[in-house]
Amino acid sequence: MEFADNTIISIPMKKKIHSEDRISPPPDPCQIVVAFFKEWAEKNDMLINTDKMKMITLSLRTDHISHSPTFIAERQIDEVSNAKLLGITID
Repeated sequence: MEFADNTIISIPMKKKIHSEDRISPPPDPCQIVVAFFKEWAEKNDMLINTDKMKMITLSLRTDHISHSPTFIAERQIDEVSNAKLLGITID
């Protein structure tokens, strides 16, 4: 088993559109992409350290784009306002 260090997943987000006709909410794009990443890691014998996973939302918008909590291996990914990547702070 190997580790996938310093992996970044970038997901473009769109404002949620609520429809009175929908019986259930649309699937969260973050959760879908994280599930694909988890599957890829398993197929490639890579371990994911869920304790180090963080989620940050970057946007030029003034209104906050809300989304559901994102989980991997039944653990919620912490959402933070800043993160350090290879020595550079992103906020």
